[in-house]
Amino acid sequence: MAQMRYVIGVDGGASKTFCLAASIDGTITGFGKAGVGSFEMAGIDRAKESILSAVEESLNGISKDRVEFGCFALAGADFDPEDFDMLSKAMGELGVAKRISIRNDSVAGLRGGITKPYGVCIAMGSGFNGVGIGKDGREVRFFGEGYIFGDIGGGGSIARDALFHAMRAYDGRGKLTALMQIVLGHWE
Repeated sequence: MAQMRYVIGVDGGASKTFCLAASIDGTITGFGKAGVGSFEMAGIDRAKESILSAVEESLNGISKDRVEFGCFALAGADFDPEDFDMLSKAMGELGVAKRISIRNDSVAGLRGGITKPYGVCIAMGSGFNGVGIGKDGREVRFFGEGYIFGDIGGGGSIARDALFHAMRAYDGRGKLTALMQIVLGHWE
């Protein structure tokens, strides 16, 4: 009798990494979580450690040589070919799947939230990112490169704006806001 084969899906972001393992028939067999999976936030070596840890936890003792395919939806997989080539090499070095696919982490949000092969996802995590896939299969994506590139939103933008408005209220250049006391209290 043939051994069961598996697939893994990794969501590696700026604050956490999740991995879901499933048998080829789609039955979920395990879940793993670890720290930062974004090479932009943690560096490639630390990101690889987090991703590997989440994968191993999700496999729960299943041999990696039984994993046929791994989809790595990663923050920082923004520009082709440089990001994708570097991340393909790095994920291949983990040796956790026979075949791999590298996608931007916004694609994981999109695919996790739709039942059809098309739709739109706007992700507001530590940063901002977005992806849309049309009925014809064409994909468009924001690059998530921050304020200077027009990608506004997410935790980083909210924190920056809170500090901006709190400090302007504190020094008298802006309207009083409840943020002022919260920010000053937090930073003592």
